[in-house]
Amino acid sequence: MKHTRFYPTAWQQIPYAFGNATSTENGEEVFEVVLKNEMVQELEVSEMVLNLSKITAIADSGEEYKVLDFFGQNGVQLKSMYSGLFLQTKQMMQLPLGTYTGLRFYLNGNGNTFSYSDGLKEQANEFEYLEFNLEKVLKISSNQGLVKLWFDLKPYKFGIKWNAFIDTFKVGKKQRPRLAGSFGN
Repeated sequence: MKHTRFYPTAWQQIPYAFGNATSTENGEEVFEVVLKNEMVQELEVSEMVLNLSKITAIADSGEEYKVLDFFGQNGVQLKSMYSGLFLQTKQMMQLPLGTYTGLRFYLNGNGNTFSYSDGLKEQANEFEYLEFNLEKVLKISSNQGLVKLWFDLKPYKFGIKWNAFIDTFKVGKKQRPRLAGSFGN
């Protein structure tokens, strides 16, 4: 029987792997955008579940344009680009033609959680919105295409998922008396 080695990161999708704009089977352009937030980077957030009310795009002139509205309780899970997961939308291409520098995610009052790189989870309900800057500006010149949103978050620390499992097998060492020479002569 032949052993096959499996390297999961070998097939991981990486933003900008094939240039800034590639195309789909339909011939539409695909724009890949990396979103960054300094506060999220400083807190070492690895994953977010956000209860969104709407997403807006911020033009270079400072104006906000609505991208998408969410109705009701919508928990959207956002993971780091290191996980290979991204959000994909065509609604950004419906924006007015121009240059955009950021996205603003408006949050509902509750149901928002941050998962940190050390595995700790915490409620993050005190924010009205989270603003992400684009790594490269997005220039929309036509209304055809697709946008992939990648989030630059910290990856989980190695082995964080296994710590609880490994701790169950750790047994403290007990001092036992030596049997040799203990039967008195």
